[in-house]
Amino acid sequence: MIDFTTVAVLAIRFRSVLRPFAIRPLVMLGQASLPVFCVHLLCVFSALTIMGNDPIIRGWKAIVVILASLSALLLTAKIVTNRGAKAGGNRATGPKLQTPGHGGHAPGLATEKVG
Repeated sequence: MIDFTTVAVLAIRFRSVLRPFAIRPLVMLGQASLPVFCVHLLCVFSALTIMGNDPIIRGWKAIVVILASLSALLLTAKIVTNRGAKAGGNRATGPKLQTPGHGGHAPGLATEKVG
């Protein structure tokens, strides 16, 4: 926990220096971390199926597994990021909500008087 806290404090303190390293594909992977993690699990199980009883895969199989996995992860991040942009909100603040009318309540909703 101390190591994580230290890294977080340093990242926040030196974010202006680290900003050039925030390339878009990595940012997209971070923004869509849960769906990307789920697809990553599918990629791992697929790779284990391809491996069979071999402890290590080599050659063209290894290259195909790596390229297919990275492509699937980036495609997932792209889809999730585009879906979030079309929804009109971001993950930190949630979707944009309409504000109530001038009367303090949304039009069309019944209000009851408390006596």
